Amino acid sequence: MKSLKASNTYAVVDLETTGTNLDGSQRIIQFACVLVEDGQIVNQFSTLINPLRPLSPEVEKLTGLKQKDLKKAPSFDEVAASIYALLQGTIFVAHNIQFDYRFLNLELERVGYPALELKGIDTVQLAQILLPTQLSYRLGDLGKALKIEHDHPHHADSDAYVTAKLLLLLLAKLKELPRDLLVTLNKLAGELVYDTGACFKEALAQKDETEILDADLLQVAGIILKRPHFESGAKLTMTYPLTEQEKRQQFTGIIDYRSEQVRLMDDIEEFSHSKARYFLAQAPTGLGKTLAYLYPAAYLALGGQKVVLAVPTNTLQEQVLTTSIPIIEQLVGKLRVVTLKGSQNYLNLEKFWQSLRQAQGKYTRIVQMKILVWLSQTETGDLTELHLLKTKDSFFEQISHQGIEGLDKTSPFYQVDFVRRQEVATKNADIVITNQSYLLNHASDFASLGALLILDEAQHLIDLAASYNRQVLDLDAIKILADSLLVKMESQVSLSFEQLVATGFMTRYSYQQIKHYTQVIDHSVMDVRSRLIQYFYRKEAGNEIYLSNNKLRGFVKAHLGEIKQIGFAFEKLLNLNSKLEGKFIQASRKQALTQEEEGLLLDYFTLVTSFNKELSQWSQLDLELIETKQNKGITWLSLNRSQANAHLRLNFGLLEGKDYLATNIYQKFAKVILLGASVLTPKTKSYVLNQLDLPADLKIHTYKSQFNYRKQAQVLVARDAPTVDQLEYSQYLVQTINQIVTESPRQTMVLFNSLEMVAKIYQGLVELGLTAKRDVLAQGINGGVNKLKKRFALSQTKDSILLATGSFFEGIDLPEDKLELVIVTRLPFTPPDSLYNQVRYQRLKAAGKNPFSVLALPEAIIKLKQAFGRLIRTKNDRGVFVLLDSRFVTKRYGSEFNQAFPTECSLQAVLTKQVVKEVKDFFES
Repeated sequence: MKSLKASNTYAVVDLETTGTNLDGSQRIIQFACVLVEDGQIVNQFSTLINPLRPLSPEVEKLTGLKQKDLKKAPSFDEVAASIYALLQGTIFVAHNIQFDYRFLNLELERVGYPALELKGIDTVQLAQILLPTQLSYRLGDLGKALKIEHDHPHHADSDAYVTAKLLLLLLAKLKELPRDLLVTLNKLAGELVYDTGACFKEALAQKDETEILDADLLQVAGIILKRPHFESGAKLTMTYPLTEQEKRQQFTGIIDYRSEQVRLMDDIEEFSHSKARYFLAQAPTGLGKTLAYLYPAAYLALGGQKVVLAVPTNTLQEQVLTTSIPIIEQLVGKLRVVTLKGSQNYLNLEKFWQSLRQAQGKYTRIVQMKILVWLSQTETGDLTELHLLKTKDSFFEQISHQGIEGLDKTSPFYQVDFVRRQEVATKNADIVITNQSYLLNHASDFASLGALLILDEAQHLIDLAASYNRQVLDLDAIKILADSLLVKMESQVSLSFEQLVATGFMTRYSYQQIKHYTQVIDHSVMDVRSRLIQYFYRKEAGNEIYLSNNKLRGFVKAHLGEIKQIGFAFEKLLNLNSKLEGKFIQASRKQALTQEEEGLLLDYFTLVTSFNKELSQWSQLDLELIETKQNKGITWLSLNRSQANAHLRLNFGLLEGKDYLATNIYQKFAKVILLGASVLTPKTKSYVLNQLDLPADLKIHTYKSQFNYRKQAQVLVARDAPTVDQLEYSQYLVQTINQIVTESPRQTMVLFNSLEMVAKIYQGLVELGLTAKRDVLAQGINGGVNKLKKRFALSQTKDSILLATGSFFEGIDLPEDKLELVIVTRLPFTPPDSLYNQVRYQRLKAAGKNPFSVLALPEAIIKLKQAFGRLIRTKNDRGVFVLLDSRFVTKRYGSEFNQAFPTECSLQAVLTKQVVKEVKDFFES
């Protein structure tokens, strides 16, 4: 690895080009260079370049440069000599050096100059490692996050300046790292592009060998960790301020006094001292409900009452912890607060330490360096802080926690294990913040605490309870994993378990036992699969087949021997593999294994983890369990018969929350407070209470909205939208969406009921040329849910268009100009022909109830109401909500959907051409 010196001159370069192909077919249209010496910017150079060819609309849109801007600019061969001379003797720096350096060399060689042979540094990789918790490493996003002024994103001069400032910041951060951490990072830095790794070598060379580790850090087995600390001690009991005057005085300078928010605070305080078990509040957006429930909860916690808060997502957990709790602490004083997530969210330090000693790919090495820096900063070990996508080589499965049950107590990392830290912190906490998925999995853990449970956005619990109780037994996945395990054990190409027996690592008997029970499952599971197909698919049509309890019980009884044999083999394998993994950890720690042996065993245990996960649902075929199941569950088979090698899956699910949530969740707590956005309407009230498993006569506390919907929002319904012919409707949507967003270039979200329709409309907008002018993001085409949410929220132009389904109807907070226009293409009914809905509807019919009125309509009203809730998030928001479904006007049930909108909101049913005009007029008024 080449060394760098602080006295060197860094040439920070950025290019704007006609395209990104590195085949010599594209040209530079702007070159910029910022020279950095001795920790400061000493010179800047920038020039436009005439590419002698037209610019594409995409390039003009991205850079803001037009053909006329380049007309009088010099061509590249006229400026090549100056650029070549400028860069001599410098270290080349770029944000994604792989592109800029190679592209520039191609252009220099094209006009007769030799390729540059400079040392090079990539600020993308440096930022990924030294700023491990950044949400995005795009230059514009980094500049914004680090408060580096960025006048003109995608202008080379502005981008080069921001990159230079970023380089200085990163080099300063490098100097701050502990010496021992730099030693470890240097061992991995050889995988970085060009000479980026030399930055770590130079930083280490400047360190004093006698440097003492800071008091808030500790070193365990060569890894630098932030020292854990746990708050304890007596709390002062405080009296809840009952009068308006007391609250106004306390709130001054911290939060505004809002009468409806205070009313909710007082109602919760009164409930906490009453004999009632449940409190249900409908709190509209903008009320400030988070502070409203945390305020009285804080007084209860300070008085000795444990409080558990469950929110829908991990993101909201972080939002409450980092935004709301600090405000509450300004009002009432310091609180002991801990957040809880499933163990798989946390880093397993022992496994991560092992991974450092294994051969890894280049991307994984960068991730490891990033984690090493992060470990010196994090107190939680929560991997979601890193905002990383899972690597293709199962690295995250290798290093993520699997629960404290499997921890080795002799490990040097046992005392500092992150999940164990969370357990200790929970016992000492005043308020525990978790997510609803964790609550569903661990409700029993809270049973002994006598805690008060607060469920924020409680309506999410309805779907979560169903998804949590949905278990999938994939018979083909079990077979594939069993085959993979046997191949891994028996492989003659590289190392095999026979060599492990020969070296004395494991006995031949234990190897034969593991192999035998794996083979039992490998063979028997396919017998069960073929008999399931023969038993149920011989006479039935379709890909999904509903299995009544009687049908499932009949099949299990008929094949009880094989089913029990697989279950027995799985139990034996769990025990054998657990013992083998324990031996592996001990041997690895003592460095008693070769690198090849460690690699074989790590791969094997990664497969074992997946294998155990798939087989964990085998207990669903326990005859006793099936015979005690109640009618609330649903079981079905799924097999895509049109697809070769399709997987056969047994699916087990819960049809509704009733008779489940009260017994399995609510009864574990002293009292339960449920809060949600305005999902309760006259039509949806009984549905929501039933699904949340609450008493039918429970009082619902309602509060007035703080928004002026008459001024802030407009709802438009296209009363002439086609509804029958699918082709005509698709063409209508393409034309109408294009017209609306062209006439009103605002940040727009378009919501659909299916990904198939998203793809169809996206293609139509491509053909109309909209994607060349605007940033159009489509779910399933440009990425998944999380990626699209991030890209849409970080839009620089504030006129991006997002085509999406499902989860985008709720749970996305985009205030003011981050979202000003919402278009819903169809009333959001769930597909009635899905097996899940067919069973639900059949059971309602058998009970003499109307499925459409009891289920389909309330669910659609709630979803439409949630979609409208995306639009107005603050008092400063203004926006338009468009519904392109004429059934709102033409169908008898259409009037029921009026309940989805605030009564004071302006709602008009007009012709489509008027929709386009009304949207434009609203924003221009």
